[in-house]
Amino acid sequence: SDNKFVAGLALVAIGNLATADMSRDLAPEVDKHLKSPLSYLRKKACLAMARCLNKCPDMVEDFVERVSSLLKDKSHGVLITVVQLMTQVLMIDYQNALEEDEDPF
Repeated sequence: SDNKFVAGLALVAIGNLATADMSRDLAPEVDKHLKSPLSYLRKKACLAMARCLNKCPDMVEDFVERVSSLLKDKSHGVLITVVQLMTQVLMIDYQNALEEDEDPF
């Protein structure tokens, strides 16, 4: 949608309501909003992606580069949410390492 509030509401709905399969299918749309010129949509997309990764942890590897690029954002709102997304990615990576009997550090 051209309206940032409608798109933001859609991202919130994806984060809150999507199942693992829906998260996997809608990840490209959320990723598109992670590249948005509007900081409001980048912030909402970060939160949605953190919740989608929680439901579908096998997608983590696809978003590591995006997290590192978002850490350079100038908007403090985006930075707060990208730190939350990064924390989610690290927690999933830690759990995967424990499951595979690897040293997580």
